[in-house]
Amino acid sequence: MRGAALLSVLALAVLAPMVQAQALVASVDLQCEERTEIEVAPWSTPSASYVCTVTNESVYQEKIDINVYSDGMVVAHPGSITLNAGAEETFSVSVQADTGTKAQSRQNTVEVQVVEINGVPPPNIASADSTIIVDILQFGQAEVEGDMTVFRAMKGLTIVEAEALITNSGNDMDDICVTFDLRSWTWEGGESATMETGESCLQVKVGNSDTVRAQVSIPDDVGRNGDERIVLDVTAWSRYACDVVMEGCQREQATSSITIAPPDEEDIMPENDDNLVEESPLPAPGALVPMMAIVLAASIARRHEETVSDADAD
Repeated sequence: MRGAALLSVLALAVLAPMVQAQALVASVDLQCEERTEIEVAPWSTPSASYVCTVTNESVYQEKIDINVYSDGMVVAHPGSITLNAGAEETFSVSVQADTGTKAQSRQNTVEVQVVEINGVPPPNIASADSTIIVDILQFGQAEVEGDMTVFRAMKGLTIVEAEALITNSGNDMDDICVTFDLRSWTWEGGESATMETGESCLQVKVGNSDTVRAQVSIPDDVGRNGDERIVLDVTAWSRYACDVVMEGCQREQATSSITIAPPDEEDIMPENDDNLVEESPLPAPGALVPMMAIVLAASIARRHEETVSDADAD
């Protein structure tokens, strides 16, 4: 008898820490990964996932509901898990964003709550939650559209400007870089067109467009006798994609053209400016006195005639 009692005491002593480690009421714990990333570029799959671990901290079998608050993103996850006393289990949450979503960080909140213990509602509220940061990654992409520019030829026209329209079609502020390359011109002989082919970059907001220009040097007689055309190749790319992450780097190309048209007729000026105004000679100073005398005599004669006419009328 004494031996049996001693064994019972020893058994209780061994089980006591185990009972103290598990709650006598509903209890649950949740641990999730802190961050995940989503690539939303057109060439990527805009989804990601993270893992959570849920633990039953009670002495009962628990049914645990799972809810995810996703800040507007689409999520997929199990609705509930049933765990035996002291057991744990991992589950995944899949999260999806729209292609092209602006680069940013969003927040997911995972919440678990015990809804049953041993098949009945628990006498207490037992829940836990965890916050996960979802980073929507930046991607770079540029578009370019060539422009057709017309200049009227005029004397001394030696510099003209080529234009192109660039667009930031990535998902964050970016530097869009451009080069112009002279391809061809239509006049033959004489001097050729030249230009600086250096690279230029403009900071452009996401979804916005801007105009870029390049100066082209031409002979000053081009286009004076008929239309002449200059053709340029324009290349644009995202600095972020090509120089920073070196991923998704695509160089877009377009064509710009410049037409040098003959001048309008009213714009054509005579070469000799002396023929523009015909001069009217003024009388010499010495001729002014006789002229004034003649004018004065005519005035006196006219007044005399008016006096005689008035006398006859009386």
